[in-house]
Amino acid sequence: MDCIFSEPLNFENTAPTDGQPFAYSKVTCETAEQAVPDKPFFINKSITYGDLCMYSLAIIFLVAITIKLAWNLSHQNPAEKL
Repeated sequence: MDCIFSEPLNFENTAPTDGQPFAYSKVTCETAEQAVPDKPFFINKSITYGDLCMYSLAIIFLVAITIKLAWNLSHQNPAEKL
């Protein structure tokens, strides 16, 4: 990927002076897919082992939170209920 950053601006949205912190307001990028227009573009539809582990941990975490919340709501002291 080939990117060109342009139009630096400081925190006041003006052109920065020497030594003043700034951030670029525009970026223009060209990828390999854009450089060769006749080349077909494919999205990888496979899942890696790392992705599988992360999704599994996220699902286990969400299920555990849901079970804990349901348990706390069902076994809450009646005086503490809203």
